[in-house]
Amino acid sequence: MITSGIKDIILIVKYQILVLRKLKNSLDYQNRLVVLSWQLGNPNTTSCCGGGEKPMEKIKFNYSKLRGRITEKCGTQQAFAKLLGIAECTLTSKLNGYTYFTQEEIYRIMEILDINPEEVSLYFFAL
Repeated sequence: MITSGIKDIILIVKYQILVLRKLKNSLDYQNRLVVLSWQLGNPNTTSCCGGGEKPMEKIKFNYSKLRGRITEKCGTQQAFAKLLGIAECTLTSKLNGYTYFTQEEIYRIMEILDINPEEVSLYFFAL
């Protein structure tokens, strides 16, 4: 059973994904993550206006569900990276948390792996 607090967080993440889609040409993904973290009350982020009280700690997402879906739909990370149009080492870097997926990549991955918008947070924002 999902608690109301978790439901609220899921709704906020879904809203942020919609905002990301609308603003994809004017804001980069990491800046939206700062705003999302700020809205969720994460004390380790800068203010949403860039006040810079504290430097933002890199968020380490758990991509195990995404890795499983890649294997299920594409067989290998190499085949998936080719479909996505990025180098395999770039994909590995993103899956290991060294770099973030861009909003365009998330959208393209949703198409390639047939991920419903309601499930995006399970694949890309699991902590």
